[in-house]
Amino acid sequence: PGLPTDLPEVVTGHVEVTTVTGIENPLALGFDGENIWVASQSTDTVVKLSQDGTILATYPVGLSPRTFAFDGEHMWVGHSMDGTVIKMTLDGEILKQIPIGGAWTAPSALEYDGEFMWVATSWGNVVSRLDLDGNILSTTNIKGVHPSPFDLVFDGENVWVVSLNLPNALLLGRDGEIVREVEVARFNAGYEGIGTGSGGQGPGALAFDGNVVWVATNWTNALRAFRPDGTELGRFTVGEYPLDLAFDGVSLWVANFVGDNVMRVALDGTLLATVPAGDGPNRLLAANGAVWVVNERDDTVMKLVPTGRPKP
Repeated sequence: PGLPTDLPEVVTGHVEVTTVTGIENPLALGFDGENIWVASQSTDTVVKLSQDGTILATYPVGLSPRTFAFDGEHMWVGHSMDGTVIKMTLDGEILKQIPIGGAWTAPSALEYDGEFMWVATSWGNVVSRLDLDGNILSTTNIKGVHPSPFDLVFDGENVWVVSLNLPNALLLGRDGEIVREVEVARFNAGYEGIGTGSGGQGPGALAFDGNVVWVATNWTNALRAFRPDGTELGRFTVGEYPLDLAFDGVSLWVANFVGDNVMRVALDGTLLATVPAGDGPNRLLAANGAVWVVNERDDTVMKLVPTGRPKP
């Protein structure tokens, strides 16, 4: 098996960088179709930016906002310190607060599949499926000793779940049932969970490009590609400790947290560019031809705009 060959041609070139300051401890990014949202973990607020990086508004939310999802009308925010998810208007009004397993469950990822909102909790070790009224419809327990589910992506049929302390991705059906397991990152042979003294497995981020599911495995500094049925198509070396992925419509971007850079990768695995980032790039967002980066350790947000554009 191999990666698709009928890929869009990408013109490589210079990447223009704009840096936004004034947001303390940024940790997550969201997009509402017009504006960029940034979670400020230490101030318990979310900040709305225009696409030129101007701060438009700051809204108070729950404790330690960590993840966003947009359902086409409302923004959803998960909070790592109070075990809740909120649904809010784009003007900052909180419409509903939803407990997800109680305090300290630490929602780590949100994914909207067009019908349901999915929530992964890294300390609760479950994935919950919600309707858009905030009702919990199903809860899937992730097996293992503190597996720490960390990211989600919908491939058009199933929701993929990767966990920091498990070598396998789980594929969940639309009712929340586990339909398949796919090994994505066996870093330590025989690893059985936290407390065994052998460290975590390392899959920490997911992206879907419309054909291929991409997995970043942070301890192995690798990027792996899979068909939605779980068949592996390729694996590639990236930077040090990749923590997030974003698909911009023609290429993939990788945030290397320890390497302090962001890589642009073609959909055949070719490295197109390496862009120096701030201290601790840990989240990415692709929106309207730009890629946004939060640098957790130096309180900056970067906007990257590649000068190359796909040919028609």
